[in-house]
Amino acid sequence: MPIHPDFVYEGLLRFNFLPAQRRKREELPSVFSSETFTPLAANALLGMRPKPHARGFDLVEYRATKFNGVSRSYHIPHPVGYAQLADCIRRNWADIEPFQQSSVSMIRPQQHSDGRLIIMDYESFRRRSKRVRELAFAKRYTAKTDVANCFPSLYTHAIPWAAIGLTAAKTSTSGGWSNDLDKFARRTVRDETQGIVVGPATSNIIAEIILGSVDKKLESEFKFRRGSGMNGMSRFIDDYTFNCDSFDDAEKFIRRVGEELGQFKLKLNSKKTSISNEVGSFSDSWAVDLSLRVPNGANTNAYQAINYLEYASELAGKFPDGSVLKYAVNVLSNCNLTLEAKTALTDYVLVLSIRNPVLLPSLDRFLDEVSPYSGAILFQDRYFKIVLDGAVRCRSDSMVWALYYLARKKVAIPGNLADSVLKSGDCMAILMLYITGFHTPKIIDWVSTFDKADHYLLDRYWILLYQLFFGGLIGADMSSVPNAFEALKSAGVTFINPRF
Repeated sequence: MPIHPDFVYEGLLRFNFLPAQRRKREELPSVFSSETFTPLAANALLGMRPKPHARGFDLVEYRATKFNGVSRSYHIPHPVGYAQLADCIRRNWADIEPFQQSSVSMIRPQQHSDGRLIIMDYESFRRRSKRVRELAFAKRYTAKTDVANCFPSLYTHAIPWAAIGLTAAKTSTSGGWSNDLDKFARRTVRDETQGIVVGPATSNIIAEIILGSVDKKLESEFKFRRGSGMNGMSRFIDDYTFNCDSFDDAEKFIRRVGEELGQFKLKLNSKKTSISNEVGSFSDSWAVDLSLRVPNGANTNAYQAINYLEYASELAGKFPDGSVLKYAVNVLSNCNLTLEAKTALTDYVLVLSIRNPVLLPSLDRFLDEVSPYSGAILFQDRYFKIVLDGAVRCRSDSMVWALYYLARKKVAIPGNLADSVLKSGDCMAILMLYITGFHTPKIIDWVSTFDKADHYLLDRYWILLYQLFFGGLIGADMSSVPNAFEALKSAGVTFINPRF
């Protein structure tokens, strides 16, 4: 069913602007929201430009930690540049939408009930197992590969290459929707051609234009049936899987994927490229193991919860590339836990979170039960330690989530902790520190040292500066775009959830 351009525009602005592509929106705490960034507010920004001599906008970086300890950068683009990019997609949606319909892509724009256009969660294990069984039936080999460093490697000039072909694009470098999309995508990243904003749904839309074109070439060559769930090939964002009858077919598939990606200046990730003919389980073995050990009974006590987590921790050492601990914590959270078990789970997760910040969002569910009183939080020193460790290791998620819980319970923030957050220079962590209500004068003093002529510096902290302006604490001259902050405030835009 076609998606209306107005839904696309509103979804990109209000629900898929900040990093929020997982089903449970675990990238950022719920204190952050772009719901007030409405189409009406964005329209007021469309005619604005950066200060003279600027080449596009810089962006806010948010460093999240994956289950294997490696950081992944998300971006929060400047609202002026992003509004113009979203408007370009809205105006040209009739031309763009056909490129979003690859029959082998598992993540495509949809009208989700919560207003989002893109949700990027992996399938449930049951659904994935069923799909893999269907695709692998009577097939002897499985080829797997993915695009190396996909979003940061996307070449924006490849958008028109995919849309109208390389030859035509080389002779027509201006005008047309694909060249416009190239231009506005570049504008959000300092007018650079290498890499796109990662986090908002615009990145998925742009990637699908290019990768969907690769899919089309492969479908034609390998005689896949468009729209069939049994064609043997699937792509989850940038991860390809192909089931076939021979090693030669598997080898040819990987070679051809690499060749087609090369047409768009993309490369395969050799570390994640493999061909297997082993008959194994259709689900990850660690997930099967954990599912068989879920505590039974009407209630799960602390002893059962800790035993389950102990086993999961041991299993995680054997499967470092799997999200074992996150899976285990989520399973336990859905059990009928006693208060003692919830307290034990919180204790255990905080211990693990120093090395695995990806577990921190799971504490949100039980916070008020475990720490029912304002001004106090159970295991307070651990939250402080997680913030300090995150500041040293440049982990945005560690600082932001721990500060969020401290803010929820209105816990006073020590001066040395505030100093460490400011020293880290992390925009979202400093904004979260501001939200706690403590040390605002320190934050004002810190931003007062900014060079107002360095518009890229202002862009890298735009959301912090805007919220300080929104609160009447600094002037509008801290914006790299004249009149932008005033226009947003006049429209009632705030990126701090009014319900917090």
